[in-house]
Amino acid sequence: MSWAALRQRVADQEAVVGEGLLGALTDLVDQWLTGLFEAAVGPGGAGRPGLALCALGSYGRRELCLGSDLDLLLLHEGGDGVEAVAEALWYPIWDAAARLDHAVRRPEEALAVAREDLRVQLGLLDLRLVAGDPALAARVGEQARAQWAASSARLAPLLAD
Repeated sequence: MSWAALRQRVADQEAVVGEGLLGALTDLVDQWLTGLFEAAVGPGGAGRPGLALCALGSYGRRELCLGSDLDLLLLHEGGDGVEAVAEALWYPIWDAAARLDHAVRRPEEALAVAREDLRVQLGLLDLRLVAGDPALAARVGEQARAQWAASSARLAPLLAD
């Protein structure tokens, strides 16, 4: 299904407005991405340890709008096949003509990048598991929030600018 068709499916539901529209679109995209993830990692892969597909930013907050891009992070703890999983995820998203902001990182890499990039740090604050290892996603989300708390006095003025 194309990205436009996916969005149109939600937009055509006249009774779905406001926050309901955001949630309906988020749910539909979650289902689509979970299917891509499961196809990429194999049967029963939705809970695969050491690998998590996570939504960030407005998508992570379940505020996906009809014109939003998909902000995704594929977290992994190493191992073979991560690159193949990433390709099996990203290419169908691009083929569907969705705008995609994506990264593939180990937890320590994600947190290190966030220490240097305010935009990445803010995105991690809204990290939400779409598919994969719930413990990995929860751990990185907690560490990102702790990292923000420890550095917010330094970073908050950057938000004002």
